[in-house]
Amino acid sequence: MEAISRQKSNCRRSHRKGYGPHFEIGENGVITFAPPQAIDRQGNNVARLEKLHPILRTLAREVVEALDHGNVPHRYLRDRVDAYRELVNQNIDSVDFARLYVEGVRLANAMRTTLADEELPRLAHPIHERLDSLLQLHGAFVLATAEGIEVIAAEERYRRTPGEEVEYRDAAVGFAESLQNEPNIIDPTAASFALGTAEEFARGANLERSAVVASGTIKNLAIVVSTAGVLGAASTAAVSSGSPAMIVGSAVSALVFGEGLKKSKAFTALASQITKRLDEAVDASALDALKGLGERFRPQLTFVLGIEPQLRRLASQHEELEWLNKTLDWISHRGTPRFDE
Repeated sequence: MEAISRQKSNCRRSHRKGYGPHFEIGENGVITFAPPQAIDRQGNNVARLEKLHPILRTLAREVVEALDHGNVPHRYLRDRVDAYRELVNQNIDSVDFARLYVEGVRLANAMRTTLADEELPRLAHPIHERLDSLLQLHGAFVLATAEGIEVIAAEERYRRTPGEEVEYRDAAVGFAESLQNEPNIIDPTAASFALGTAEEFARGANLERSAVVASGTIKNLAIVVSTAGVLGAASTAAVSSGSPAMIVGSAVSALVFGEGLKKSKAFTALASQITKRLDEAVDASALDALKGLGERFRPQLTFVLGIEPQLRRLASQHEELEWLNKTLDWISHRGTPRFDE
């Protein structure tokens, strides 16, 4: 009976149009729409999901193992990571994205509680880095699915007051407006679409759908724009020091590159760096490739620094974009963000 019910549910989803487009960085460094072959009939970005899935599984497993030693002082946090691991550690077509989103929320809450509890020992830096990486990549993972976009938008609208709803729309419109007339950064058609969806937030005949489309479009675009800035800030010092923001930003960037750029030496170096542990050295050729990538994306860095206020305003409206402030801190100061605040 359960199998039949699931089959019917999948059938219904297959006829439901996805909420909003997905974006990627093309070979020329310009942000554009993800190609049709990257999106399935449900509106899921399968290309991004397939790249993120193994990284999430590895991070969740490593954190559980790291927290499961000695007298386990961070037992509650360990249990929340383990619950997340159980959901994500299966074939991707079997992952329940709505439940995974909930577990991600509970994990983020558990992490905040742990960090605020002065009676608990401090989390070791490598564990903290992996947890931060897990939560950021979790957001990108869930936002790659139509179901995830829908449940996030619904939950946010439930929590927001009318005044906060207006503030959210203004933040989304402000961000989208900053993307206009920037053909070297984003394809004009994609920029125009983003502005149109932001302006139509919660308007028209179907208020709920317009809100979901706007939420999904703006969030996915913010991920791509910010990681383009991270690429522009790439430097030997950042990579060799194992900056968590650099590693995390690189991981997301690996998901938003266009196919042409994915075949380049720089992308190969980035992809290999994602899987390295923080205490491993980066070989010289990888550093050279990353430095070259930084030069190539210098205009994107300048652009992101120019719209930093709009991005921070947007980040303040979404828990899934909280990591954006740390990334912007790193980009702005060219340093390693602090995790003890």
